[in-house]
Amino acid sequence: MNSQKEELQDRAIVRIAAHLPDLIVYGDICPERPSVDYFDGVLMFVDISGFTAMTEKFSTAMYMDRGAEQLVEILNHYISAIVESDALLALWKVERKQLKNMITVVVKCSLEIHELFGAQESEGLDVRVKIGLAAGHISMLVFGDETRNFFLVIGQTVNDVRLAQNMAHMNDVILSPNCWQLCDRSMIEIERIPDQRAVKVNFLKLPPTFNFDEFFTKCMTFMDYYPSGDNKNLLRLACMLESDPHLEMSLQKYVMESISKQIDDKQLRGYLSELRPVTIVFVNLVFKDQDKVEVISSAIQDASVHISSVLRDLRGQINKVFMFDKTRAFHDCAALIH
Repeated sequence: MNSQKEELQDRAIVRIAAHLPDLIVYGDICPERPSVDYFDGVLMFVDISGFTAMTEKFSTAMYMDRGAEQLVEILNHYISAIVESDALLALWKVERKQLKNMITVVVKCSLEIHELFGAQESEGLDVRVKIGLAAGHISMLVFGDETRNFFLVIGQTVNDVRLAQNMAHMNDVILSPNCWQLCDRSMIEIERIPDQRAVKVNFLKLPPTFNFDEFFTKCMTFMDYYPSGDNKNLLRLACMLESDPHLEMSLQKYVMESISKQIDDKQLRGYLSELRPVTIVFVNLVFKDQDKVEVISSAIQDASVHISSVLRDLRGQINKVFMFDKTRAFHDCAALIH
């Protein structure tokens, strides 16, 4: 049985799916670009402090002999509980009526992340986090051309989670106003933030007879593609995907060429991490109407196709697409894609 699982997990489609969220892996394969999907969910925005300093440390001369390898080891050992980046946007897609219970699950997840990293030191560098949570309506935009696809989650809820995270200090969990309105207030002890409708989570106040494991299992029955039954020990069902050339070709368009090559060569071990000099160009787009998804989707599609064509001629490629300005307070939506 184990050999069968190992054979499944060694398939190219599984290695590609490991770099993509279930929203894409199990989403509709629609040739039309741009395309927009609408749903409800809970968002967690995690900012990781110390990762940039750790990266710089391992890229200095004294570590050049095996700096990248050491960084990969650190990432796999410490950061694998979160992500290999300095920020994470996590999404739980559920029906509207399940938001209240799912917020409780995500709050507990957030507190456990803080517990794990609160006093953790990695090679003399603190790695700490601050977290913002939001819940409500979310839109997903898929755009691209014949060679590359990208996706964004956008809307007011994404805006709210970014603002909540901006209010957080290290080791804080902040609920957006809508998240606080939708949650089960009997389960969450909070602290008011002066002049703000967002609130800070102090702790979960679970009744003495409350069985969180049973509560969690019940909540997960409403999550699409969550491992259960014989697959309950799997991190994701995507690691058991059967070969499907059409789906594999579709998913591969979301992966950068450099990553795709390493997947094909089976070079990946743990997280994919590289330390190498690069030249980066930031392109800032300003939209006349940022409140309508249908309006900005067309503009983003046209811009991405044009920019990709220019970069491709110069052997470059789009690495990240996000809908906020890191240098100032933003006012629309946020997402991070690579």
